[in-house]
Amino acid sequence: MSEYFERCGKMTMVANNRRQFVKGFSIGVVLTFIALTCNSYYGNQFIQWTTTRHSNLENGCNHGPAASFRRTEDSNAFSDDNSTADKLREQVRVLVAIMTALKNIETRAQAVKDTWAKHCSEIIYFSTGENKKFPTVRLNVPEGMNHLTPKTMGGFDYMYDHYFNDFDWFMKADDDTYVIMENLRYFLSSQNFSQPVSFGQHFVLYDGQEYQDGGAGYVLSKESLRRFRHRGNNSKCVKDGAYEDVEMAHCLESLGVQIVNSKDSQGRSRFHTFVPSVHIHGTYPKFYNHHNRGDNKGIDSMSDYAVSFHRVTPSMMWELEFYVYHLRPYGICNVKENLELKNNKSSSN
Repeated sequence: MSEYFERCGKMTMVANNRRQFVKGFSIGVVLTFIALTCNSYYGNQFIQWTTTRHSNLENGCNHGPAASFRRTEDSNAFSDDNSTADKLREQVRVLVAIMTALKNIETRAQAVKDTWAKHCSEIIYFSTGENKKFPTVRLNVPEGMNHLTPKTMGGFDYMYDHYFNDFDWFMKADDDTYVIMENLRYFLSSQNFSQPVSFGQHFVLYDGQEYQDGGAGYVLSKESLRRFRHRGNNSKCVKDGAYEDVEMAHCLESLGVQIVNSKDSQGRSRFHTFVPSVHIHGTYPKFYNHHNRGDNKGIDSMSDYAVSFHRVTPSMMWELEFYVYHLRPYGICNVKENLELKNNKSSSN
């Protein structure tokens, strides 16, 4: 008898469990249907509301009906109006040469290629050796700091021989230089490439010799490059040496090339020997204070349209790339300023 009641009890428990499962499953189906229905309605309402608000705001800026937009590779980034920059890219033809070394190709040169080089019309990497993973133009010059002069001169000779008819401006920079190409083109757009001029971070030696810092990068006009290539056996154009920027200045001046003021109309520097923080705080080494004749410091000493910074590590290349091309304060729109400064020989940056 006890076995009978035990079997009956088990059967009753099984039946109760089945009823509870069916009841719970039914309630779950109903609740899921209600949730999906509400989410579909209110979700669409929210999306429609936020889309309307954001499309009306246009990132806080009124670009006008004629604006041309380009979305960056970042799918979450907003669209910039590149119409002015694109126009300058077509009108101001700049060729950039990067001086690198075999030991720096896969670090420094690669960082340049991955960041600001993308904004160049054309860029060449010069080295004294070959790297199968990274294409460079090999110069027949010994490797080392003591041979920077023939390396740089060889680079300019190569640019003349292969690209002279395709470009109007020719820039030399190092593999730890960061260049904002849009600002360089803007500056050069008010200059005459038919004149024998050179632009860069302006220095003056103790004897009064003017030159432009090689690390910050300097730019030769088409006429300057033509004169340089036809320098012949000019005694002022040495064939070897470590201080390429000084030697280039000696050579260029002997050819009638003018070292030109490159500050903006408010007296702020465009080309920079160091990273931004050094120029902001004024923590300059002694040579800089002497050669630059006491440059100012602080944010207001640097142009809003700065062209270059030097001694930039590969990781900082990416930081500057983010700050320049991605970071934006919402609702503050870029207004074009007239910061052109006419050609005049001056001891300024």
